[in-house]
Amino acid sequence: MVADNPTGHRAPLALASDGSLLVNVYHWDGANDPQTLLRQAAASGRPVFIGVVAAAHCVDDAFGEMDDAAASIAGKMLARMMCRGRQPLE
Repeated sequence: MVADNPTGHRAPLALASDGSLLVNVYHWDGANDPQTLLRQAAASGRPVFIGVVAAAHCVDDAFGEMDDAAASIAGKMLARMMCRGRQPLE
């Protein structure tokens, strides 16, 4: 969902593919200016993520690719579990 604010997305949280939880600095004081947001984020001393909202067709493509990757990973995991003892759910 694209926010009505062209300078900043108001989603409070995002989950990164590496498991990191990203917190939107917009919610610190409601600043809209990208430079102000960047300064506030940098002042936290934490790593900063800068990105853009993907177009809907890109999201659909990405989820399709993630689904394919997950199926491949599951197959490999099950094969390893079965080879180790014939009990895949241990």
